[in-house]
Amino acid sequence: MVKKYFLKTILVILIGAVIFFGYRYFFPNPEKQIKNRLAELAQAASFSSDPSQKTGQIASGLFADRVANYFALDANLIFYDLEDKNHSLTGREAVRRSAFSLRSQFSSAKFELLDPKVIKLDADTSQISVTLKFTLKDMARAAEVSAQELLVELIKIDDHWLVAKIETVPVIKR
Repeated sequence: MVKKYFLKTILVILIGAVIFFGYRYFFPNPEKQIKNRLAELAQAASFSSDPSQKTGQIASGLFADRVANYFALDANLIFYDLEDKNHSLTGREAVRRSAFSLRSQFSSAKFELLDPKVIKLDADTSQISVTLKFTLKDMARAAEVSAQELLVELIKIDDHWLVAKIETVPVIKR
């Protein structure tokens, strides 16, 4: 009799655990959704191709479309170089053209987002601080590795988090 109640209790606990973890897996919290979305963007923007073959325009175009779909229509990207000159892109189409150019000019690119921190999170907007580590390689030179601190703003449109703004955090000079 005691063994029967013990087995029922274990079964109820197991069912509860499956429901709990299943709910967390299929319905992640917004912070986890945002971090996953940024990781997907980094993976989508990374590529590697055979250096002996020229990348075709169709492959570059498909790559550019895939990357641009992570951005809002009116996205704004602001980058500061080492001389404190800013370069900006405005709109999804500009992101698409830039991604097309990137794919056409380099034989490989790898993007990694390190230590994302959610600074602000509302129902349909968020702000994240993240370090972007990237490696670019073309056929003529060795790989160039660099890192930048980014401030990323996302907006939620139709249950998808889209990048609305990316800005590099300027480096403090002595």
